[in-house]
Amino acid sequence: MKANTLITLTLFIASCGGVLTGFAAEPLTVEELPTATCCDPIVIYRKVYLNETLPELGARLYDKVDYTLKIRTLTRDIRIAEAELAQQRDRVRVYERDFGNSTALYLTRQDAKLDVVKSEEQLKVLRQEMLLALRYRNDQIRYRKLLLTENAALVQLAK
Repeated sequence: MKANTLITLTLFIASCGGVLTGFAAEPLTVEELPTATCCDPIVIYRKVYLNETLPELGARLYDKVDYTLKIRTLTRDIRIAEAELAQQRDRVRVYERDFGNSTALYLTRQDAKLDVVKSEEQLKVLRQEMLLALRYRNDQIRYRKLLLTENAALVQLAK
């Protein structure tokens, strides 16, 4: 989730009734769901815990949604890169075996070797990105909490 989206979320929640002021002093009330007509947008309600703050919500969304999707995407990209690399290595092996002594497919063989190097480098970058995502997960969560806490303070000052 990008910082602009988090700021927008912070401002939206703050404008919807003082979510940032805390729930301890407010009595519990029962709210009725608004009635919807056929043209109204569909609104999905989810349970919000009374002690949940905006920074905790932002950090949890990163941890449970953004991080999970990023790891899933990186895992998929790594599998695809590994398959491409295996296919390109096999192609180079066949070219060298069948056309290694002739100059007929010299440029094709060179392009195939270059494709292997490109795939190896792409795979290396993807694996490093995966390691960084795994290593700095907790720092990302902490950063998002601090960012949202700072933005919540700015919203309180603006009121």
